[in-house]
Amino acid sequence: MNNQAKPADIRKHVIYGMSTSNGPVKLYVNKHADELWATNKYWATIAERVAPLLVQYNLSAEHPGVFDIDRTARPSTDQPPEMAAFVRDVARYAVSGVRVLVGGKEAYALDHKGVPMALFTLDDGATVGIRADTLDWLSSLWSAPLPSGYRYDGTPRIVFKRPETGGVAAAIFADVIHVIKPHAYGTDPDTHEQVSHPAVEETADPRLLGIIMATKYSDA
Repeated sequence: MNNQAKPADIRKHVIYGMSTSNGPVKLYVNKHADELWATNKYWATIAERVAPLLVQYNLSAEHPGVFDIDRTARPSTDQPPEMAAFVRDVARYAVSGVRVLVGGKEAYALDHKGVPMALFTLDDGATVGIRADTLDWLSSLWSAPLPSGYRYDGTPRIVFKRPETGGVAAAIFADVIHVIKPHAYGTDPDTHEQVSHPAVEETADPRLLGIIMATKYSDA
């Protein structure tokens, strides 16, 4: 089954509700920590996620570049910014948050354009919202492949960072397991019966899947 995001859906995430009537939205791709990242300055994520949109127009997310996105995608003459400006201070994303539930179901608010915002309560009692569709996109694991010998463990975690002033940002992390020796079946040399050899695994560093700006709805 092909779970690759459709170019039209990726375009919506890049435009992110912004108007293109006065010009295209910029999509930036550059390297950070030996991995290519992409950003529209509202979110940042690994560049694999935007590749289908660029490939549709014979462009590539495999090299640094800047692209003008509106009804199409085309190269820009701008220079890509340093990704550290968007993917930095990861250790500061340490504020826990839980989904707001109403009647046992996940609650949403609508932004000024009617887009659903997933609501979270932070550990200090503040309520924030994140665009639900973009959060789902950034949290998907199928478009964030791991090297051979590694696998994801469980569902992604969402943690928050409160800057000294201004808004709130969220980071999506996925826990990773290094499979040193996979599970296998063999034959007992004495009984000749089939035996199971458990996998040998260790916990690896978690993977940062994306960063996204959040909207604060209330303070603690």
